[in-house]
Amino acid sequence: AFLLMLAINAAANILPLNGLHTGEISAMFSNFFVPAGYTFSIWIVLYILQAWWILFCLRIAFQKKDDLPSAGLITLLMPYFSLACMLNAFWIMAWHFLQISLSLIVMVLLLLVLITIYIQLRALTVPPEGWISWFIPVVFVAYLAWICVATIANVAALLIKIKADHLFSNEPLWSVLMMGVALMLSGWMGGSRREPVFAFVLCWAFLGIYHGQHDKSPMVAYFAMGASVLSGVIGVYSGINKIFRYFRTDYQQ
Repeated sequence: AFLLMLAINAAANILPLNGLHTGEISAMFSNFFVPAGYTFSIWIVLYILQAWWILFCLRIAFQKKDDLPSAGLITLLMPYFSLACMLNAFWIMAWHFLQISLSLIVMVLLLLVLITIYIQLRALTVPPEGWISWFIPVVFVAYLAWICVATIANVAALLIKIKADHLFSNEPLWSVLMMGVALMLSGWMGGSRREPVFAFVLCWAFLGIYHGQHDKSPMVAYFAMGASVLSGVIGVYSGINKIFRYFRTDYQQ
C-alpha cells in the first residue's frame, strides 16, 4: 500500500496524470489560503517518516527476540496505516481528474483514519520503551497536522469550484477565518495535548501562506505570519514541557 501510494504520487507529477501537475490544479482554484510552492516539500519529510515506520515494522517482524509491545503496536496500527496509504493514493486520482467533491470526501476519510491512529496511540497501556515511544507518534502526528491543513484547503477549493460567491464574497476574510481554525487546532494539540510536532507543522503551513499571499493581501499575510510565530512558540513551549515531564517522571521512577 505504501509503495502504491508513492508510485501514484510520483506518476501524478512525472507523467502527469490527466495532463495536469498537482500544483497546476491548485492554481485553477486559487484562493487566499494557498501557500507558496515550497511549502509542499513537507511531503518529502512525511514520506521519509512513513518509510521509517515501514522499516521499523519489518525489523520487529523478522528479528529473533520478541518485542511484544512493539509487535502489538504494529498489529494495532498497520490496518489503519494501510488504509491511509490507499486513501492518499485515491485522493491523488480524484484530484487530478478534477473530481473535487470526491477528493474532499476522500480527504475527510483520510483525516478520520489518522485521528483514529492518534487515539489508538494515546490509549496505549504498554507502549514501546525508549526513543521509539517518542518517535512513532511523530510519524503520525506530523501526518495528521498536515492533513488538517490540507482538508481546510480542499474545502476552499471546492467552494471556488462551485462558485459559492455568496459565501466567498470576501476571500481574504475567509482565509483569515480558516487560518484561525487551524491556529486553534495548533493551540489545542500543541498546548493542551502536548504535541509540539503538530504546532511546528502548522507553523510551516502558516509561513507558506504568508509567502504565497503577501503580494495579494496584506491582511492575510500579516495574520499568517503572526499565526506562524505563535504556532512556533506553542511548539517550543510544548516540546520543553514534554521533555521536562519525561525526565521528572524518569527521576521519580
